[in-house]
Amino acid sequence: MRNSNTDMMTCHVKNKPCLAIVLLFLLFAVFSTRISSQPLKAGPLVQVEQIKNAKTLSVKKAHSLSLTGHITLVDIRSEQEWFQSGIAPQALAISMHQIGGMDTFTQDLLSVLDGNKDLPVALICASGVRSARLQKHLEQQGFTHIIDVSEGMLGSWSSEGWIKQNLPVKKYKKQ
Repeated sequence: MRNSNTDMMTCHVKNKPCLAIVLLFLLFAVFSTRISSQPLKAGPLVQVEQIKNAKTLSVKKAHSLSLTGHITLVDIRSEQEWFQSGIAPQALAISMHQIGGMDTFTQDLLSVLDGNKDLPVALICASGVRSARLQKHLEQQGFTHIIDVSEGMLGSWSSEGWIKQNLPVKKYKKQ
């Protein structure tokens, strides 16, 4: 006499093929939900995909991506600000406040990018205001992948910045 739960289930499913399809669909739905709700792992290809269409980055993500070389991090603040608070160790110090203004900044940026306007560049200032403004300017100049690190070095009204999140900072030395 076969009276186990699995036999009853098998028997019941054999009699109702639609039930088998529904059960398979539910199993698939549960399994795919578990996969998609897991956080992305930080591998090189995943990181590149995460920034492909990004317009803004958190300071932690900017730090991580700049360490791996997936973005070029550019600190656009003034030299005085660099001396006061330091800069991220991997950041390029190119001030938007230099003589010649935005045009000189754009030329200096193009120089470090070997003229490639398609490379991903993340701009960081003190609180995200200047970097957002410069992002728009550079996009108008034909740059295709400019990203704003909106929390900035010091933070904004909505979030803590690079320094308060204890990310590494080095003392600025005049170049």
